[in-house]
Amino acid sequence: MGVTFPRNRNVSSRPRDFLKAWSLATLLLLPLMWTWELVFAENGSLSALLLYLPQHLYLILPAMLGVWALLKRRVRVALLNALSLTFSLVFPLGWQLHLPHQPSSATVRLVTFNIQRGEGDERRCEAALHSLNPDIVCLQESGLSTNIALNAIGRHVLLGFPGWNARYAGDVTTLSRFPIMSDHVYPLVGSRRTLETVLQTRSGPMRVLNTHISTTFAGERAPTSQLDRIAVLYETARPSAQARLNQLPAIHKAIDSGDTGTPLVLVGDFNTPPRGHFYGSLAGDLNDAFTSVGNGLGLTFPSRLPLLRIDYVWMRGVRAVSAFVGGPSGSDHRPLITDLEVSS
Repeated sequence: MGVTFPRNRNVSSRPRDFLKAWSLATLLLLPLMWTWELVFAENGSLSALLLYLPQHLYLILPAMLGVWALLKRRVRVALLNALSLTFSLVFPLGWQLHLPHQPSSATVRLVTFNIQRGEGDERRCEAALHSLNPDIVCLQESGLSTNIALNAIGRHVLLGFPGWNARYAGDVTTLSRFPIMSDHVYPLVGSRRTLETVLQTRSGPMRVLNTHISTTFAGERAPTSQLDRIAVLYETARPSAQARLNQLPAIHKAIDSGDTGTPLVLVGDFNTPPRGHFYGSLAGDLNDAFTSVGNGLGLTFPSRLPLLRIDYVWMRGVRAVSAFVGGPSGSDHRPLITDLEVSS
């Protein structure tokens, strides 16, 4: 006759209870973390750090717990973690899903592309741009000063589009197959500029603002070791975010200057994620093209393994037909391609 030991039975059941408890806690904790990140955003060091870090961190715990649940054949617990993963993909990571729009003969293709200050592969950058068949090309990190002195990769790309119209200011360059009716330069920080060009497109005039938001600030120190990099990352998260916020008035000035009735796009490398006060300030006035019509995550940086969405096309009086990210193209960023129709 066998003997049953309740004590041993309780011990063996603990891993199951532990797995369920952690899965439920994760399902509750992730929305709370996301809410805290949105509310405090750039206002605190820890929230600013979390805001600017790749949001893939939200996937780690539910993915591990989900795999553990499947190995234990705990289907209901696995479904709890599937809910956590779905939440993380849709909200912190910003997964987009849209039905395709039908382009028309009036569609204008705009490509915005940070070409890495000449440190990338200039021939590959130019070949990638030609393969995308653009009508407008907005480059960042293509120049060295407010003068006409482009760097090597900027000059190479410019020479690759003979007959196109071009303007440049600071480290940004705008190329267009359409006539440039006027241009204006708005200063940012240091040598950074926002370059406005008014283009005569197939459907009428369109203002194009090409910009590159600075990421550095006075007082930033270099790390002394690999471990110190973590400390520096935490120390600089909030002041670095504030340095970006300090550039918002100049961006809004550029948006509100000129003929505000003319359809407008604001494009470039914003070094800012699609959340927080900076993003929210622009989203209050303009529409994010990728959020409107894109599919997937829209990640553009770093090129080899994209983890961040920091390149944008913002619109007002313009309709986006499609928005997608190109492949690795010789830079540390990937190009963002948007097909636009100017509102009549």
